[in-house]
Amino acid sequence: MTRRGGRLAAESSSGAVTGSPSSDGGGARAVILQAAVQLLRERGFVATRTRDVTALAGLSTGLLNHYFTWQALRAAALQQVLAEGLDELLPEAAATHPDPRLILDTLVEAAFAESADPLWRLWIEAIEAAPTDSAIVQAISDASSGFANRLTACLSRGVELGVWRCPDPAGSAFRLMALHDGLVGMLLTGMPGITRAVAVTHMRTSFSLECPLSS
Repeated sequence: MTRRGGRLAAESSSGAVTGSPSSDGGGARAVILQAAVQLLRERGFVATRTRDVTALAGLSTGLLNHYFTWQALRAAALQQVLAEGLDELLPEAAATHPDPRLILDTLVEAAFAESADPLWRLWIEAIEAAPTDSAIVQAISDASSGFANRLTACLSRGVELGVWRCPDPAGSAFRLMALHDGLVGMLLTGMPGITRAVAVTHMRTSFSLECPLSS
């Protein structure tokens, strides 16, 4: 994505601008959504406002409202940011990787890396807003379910290959995700005694209890 004249525009391989506000409605809609996605990544859920999106997209508030309600736009942008962020942590192909231990080791390290902090701040802010916004609830639910399914598949893969024992991969995935969310919350709020290394250690210990290595 590039910026031209204060607005977002996607460029084709030939350099021509496509999906700009002056093109068809689908193009304007895509520009608005991409602006919202970028701002959620950069500023988070709470700090992103309608005027920020229209300024970045180079469009009027009226045109934004023609294509989206603010609630629907935030939810669509949130869903895209969460899906892309979680896919970086645990790609779909991980479920068939020949070394599930490597996949889980990499995931635990990446989940508490500083580079992941913006994603988790956005996640926490969205959860706090969810009780008053059903569209946000759905976006969070979709992202959480998708990640849980992938983690469950990875745990099941380890069982199939005889790497570890795990009688209830789905239940283990749920508990590991819950522990992660709690540790991330403590880490981001600066709770004394919780460092990235401590959080990683807690996750590894919990994983070893949920899925002990096969003898």
